[in-house]
Amino acid sequence: MSSKEPVLHESTVRARREAWLQIYLPVVFVALLAIGAVVWLGVGGSMADASTLADFSLALAVLPACVLGVFALAALVALTVGVARLVQGIPPYTGKIQRFANRVYKGVDRISTRLAGVVITIRSFLAGLEALLTKRPEKKAEQADRDQ
Repeated sequence: MSSKEPVLHESTVRARREAWLQIYLPVVFVALLAIGAVVWLGVGGSMADASTLADFSLALAVLPACVLGVFALAALVALTVGVARLVQGIPPYTGKIQRFANRVYKGVDRISTRLAGVVITIRSFLAGLEALLTKRPEKKAEQADRDQ
């Protein structure tokens, strides 16, 4: 068995190279820049003591969180405004839908009542007719037994 490496397509090679140039390189560059700034403050600064270094490090740590917080706040405000505008349009449409549903309910109730009345009338007539026809001979036999 030969273990050949799979031949990479040209687009895969180009995508990997572009990912390196567009993602990894800027991240590494900014990290090195931040480390260099911290070292410069610690070594080359005139009033570089532990407090100044700690303040700068805290600012570097808090700044991305603040930026993300501003984006989250903007998204929350946009969602709130959007929902408020949607809610303003809801009451007129819900009233129309409620009236339509009530009309449908009344129509279905009226039709089902009529159909049920017809079915009940026919079934009761047939049941009465059946009772009249099937109970008659039994009643004659019972009458004959009583008469004897």
